[in-house]
Amino acid sequence: MRAARAAADRDARGQALVEFALAIPIFLVLLVGLVEGGRLVAAENTLSQAAREAARMATVQAGFVGASGSACAAPVCPATTTALRTNLVSAANRMTVFVRPVATGDLYLTCTALGSAPTGAWTTGNDCASSNTSGNVVSVRIVLPIDALTPIFDPWLPANLSAAATMAIP
Repeated sequence: MRAARAAADRDARGQALVEFALAIPIFLVLLVGLVEGGRLVAAENTLSQAAREAARMATVQAGFVGASGSACAAPVCPATTTALRTNLVSAANRMTVFVRPVATGDLYLTCTALGSAPTGAWTTGNDCASSNTSGNVVSVRIVLPIDALTPIFDPWLPANLSAAATMAIP
């Protein structure tokens, strides 16, 4: 009787080990997937906030680009569109603490005339000096690559995250 009971105990321990070995990979994939999804949502929110902050700064400073000789009321008065873009990258980087830093090539700036909507033709070298009057529209788009923490999820993640914001020059 003891031998039969000992064999049953060994079988039960073995069965539990096999069940654990089958269940743990599924559990770990779900857990890591949940972490990756949360990271993706947080990065998207951070990027949206960075785009809004850069657009806000662009509306304040774009009116003074190339306006030499005029009194500047902005905290920082950029002399050129390049200086404006540098200021916008700095503003975006203040928001992107948990995402990789924004580089100059990751930020797209478009200034359009009053009453027109952004065309979607994002460029990195748009000259805001030609359309920087009050009421005109400034659009900022930030595009950043996203990498997964684990290589298992790289095929399912988007290659880039992007966010855009549009505001009118006061």
